[in-house]
Amino acid sequence: KLSGEFAFGGAGAQQKLLEEDGIEVVNGKVDLKRYLYAYSGQIRLDRDGLFDEKYSSRYEKIISDEELLNAEGAIIVAEGGMGKTELSAWMEYRLGKSSCLRLPLGDCQYSSTELRETVNAFLNTAPKGAVVIFDALDELDSLAESVLLLMRDGSARYFVMTRWWSQLDAFKERFPAVKLLALAPLSFSAVQSAATGIEVDAEAFMRDVRRQGMGPLCAKPFGCRFLLQSYQSSPRDFSAVSAIALWKEGIKQISEEQDSCG
Repeated sequence: KLSGEFAFGGAGAQQKLLEEDGIEVVNGKVDLKRYLYAYSGQIRLDRDGLFDEKYSSRYEKIISDEELLNAEGAIIVAEGGMGKTELSAWMEYRLGKSSCLRLPLGDCQYSSTELRETVNAFLNTAPKGAVVIFDALDELDSLAESVLLLMRDGSARYFVMTRWWSQLDAFKERFPAVKLLALAPLSFSAVQSAATGIEVDAEAFMRDVRRQGMGPLCAKPFGCRFLLQSYQSSPRDFSAVSAIALWKEGIKQISEEQDSCG
């Protein structure tokens, strides 16, 4: 739950900061409803392209966002628009900024020296078990070797969010104990939660999404937000708009999101 008051900015400031990072807050609560699984594993999608929670958990170890908070570190791989930045912002919120350093590499052009100095300055005052998150490493791949060197010292729990990584094979060889995870698409319960949060009938919304063949787009958090906003503004117009037009606009927005934050 969000605290009643926020140390800086008064009541409501905490919710505003989270929403600026794309994290939806409903009735003062944050429930990301995201799942991860082994990068080499397989999951099942339902007929709409959404993550099938019940079936997948029978055959694959599914890791919840809550379990992720206690991991010793991980590399999290996912396509653009899948919510890696949202996940890293949620982790920072849950762990607290005194225990978690989140570095959005796509927004800040660090040099190798600046990166090491920033991480070391944080760790000098951080408690034991502190977390360092490198978000969007694929947008600054030149820092891959520096990240590997930082991870090797074992002074923190390191997490990397990336679409791809040229050093992935080197990482697996050097750090076999660190989890290599993939971020699962949204499940129906996650879409339902997001729809309820903005007072949209989830069942009616998914019927129209299915009719338009928009399931795979809805399975990505950014695409889901776009479709929900379009539907909320005018359910009737949403049904009338061609699937091609919706796909084009949705893909355009996801591409813009990838360019800005990965």
